[in-house]
Amino acid sequence: SGGQIFLDFVKQIRGRGSCLISAEDAFYITDSCLKARQSADEQRIIHFNKD
Repeated sequence: SGGQIFLDFVKQIRGRGSCLISAEDAFYITDSCLKARQSADEQRIIHFNKD
């Protein structure tokens, strides 16, 4: 709905809509970002797989 992420989240909680991405995808994206930061901090490659 026009990129209103928080509003979409609230609507889904209330049973009146759905979020742009699933919770599983949100966790995967968050994990990817954390691994990218760790990789930069430690100057090494961090491997991971999507389950």
